[in-house]
Amino acid sequence: MPFGGVPAFIKYLSEHLLREGWNVYILSGGYPKGTRIDGNLILLKPGFFDLISTPFSLSVNAINAFAEHKDYFCSSTRDFLICMSMICQIEKLIGQKISIISSYHILRNGLIGSILSQRFNVPHIVTNFGEIYEHLNAYKKSKYTVNKISSNANRLLSVSNHCAKSYSLLDLNYFPEVIPVGIDVRRFNPKVSGKKVRIDFGFSQKDFVVLFMARMIADMGLNTLLEAIPKVLNENKRIKFLICGGKGELTDKVKQVHRDHPDNVLFETNIAFTDQPSYYALADVVVAPSANSRACMGMAIKEAMATGKPVIASNVGGIPEAVINGFSGILVKPEDPVDLAEAVLSLSSKQLYCQELGNNGQAIATRLFDEKINNAMIEEIFRKTI
Repeated sequence: MPFGGVPAFIKYLSEHLLREGWNVYILSGGYPKGTRIDGNLILLKPGFFDLISTPFSLSVNAINAFAEHKDYFCSSTRDFLICMSMICQIEKLIGQKISIISSYHILRNGLIGSILSQRFNVPHIVTNFGEIYEHLNAYKKSKYTVNKISSNANRLLSVSNHCAKSYSLLDLNYFPEVIPVGIDVRRFNPKVSGKKVRIDFGFSQKDFVVLFMARMIADMGLNTLLEAIPKVLNENKRIKFLICGGKGELTDKVKQVHRDHPDNVLFETNIAFTDQPSYYALADVVVAPSANSRACMGMAIKEAMATGKPVIASNVGGIPEAVINGFSGILVKPEDPVDLAEAVLSLSSKQLYCQELGNNGQAIATRLFDEKINNAMIEEIFRKTI
């Protein structure tokens, strides 16, 4: 299972829909090329052959789509070809009684869904994450297409209030319904034991363990954490850092910090999905120093809260919707290693306060982020939209 909110969201939602008797088709560039069938779940990744083998009538429709959405397609021939390949793949499924199309990210997936929805009269739901914040200039250039997708959609959803408000950056008056990405609060819970993993890493009971669980990239705020580590260790050598996540552009830098502080900084890449709960359980605090406003809320934050761990996170994006400063965690300034270091040092000497923050966070996660409840809400929207 890859790290990241969208893959996790689609995994949990698909599993829920399958349990409820739906047939689910996932069209994505994230899976191996070709078709994989697993019961009522079909994973598809189109290739160039899907485009060149398309009947001429579909090619004409592709040309019409290009003409209408040239504000988007003219900026990227590659995106046009990818869109057309994916459209061709889905067109083959329309005859198999597709009841609804649900797209995640406005561009390019929302455009694909919108074109097919209009052509075959299939209802379309668009869910936006933080893509407008992340690619603001590109979205401004494609404002016509974004508006067209959104106005034609039957329902608009978003995963946080912060991300729902991102339409305003384009001067568009859309107000999506907000349903946060859920997590499995039965897997991530305070009863999970991290003792074995803690021993495997050589942490003692007296060590205060700080966990980072995210992709090793700058957007996740890892640079800030790596700069904060020496400041923390200058004050307290009993604090240990465990950096876990998918490999990224900062992996080599993580290795260097480990070499500089071999007894206090450990790391592991690509943790198995099934092992993640025990990693949260071994920690005394989880840090999520996200760097910018694209953060809708953060999967690691919600998983840590569900496990009953206090969270230190950046006061940015949708994170304050989950982490209430001084109640369920500590909010720090983004990209401020001094502020982050001070927060870690402060909590390292306040065991009872850490427990209080963790208990409060766990209650919030159970109430707001239970994937069974949230996915049932999305399914109900699907049923009402069909």
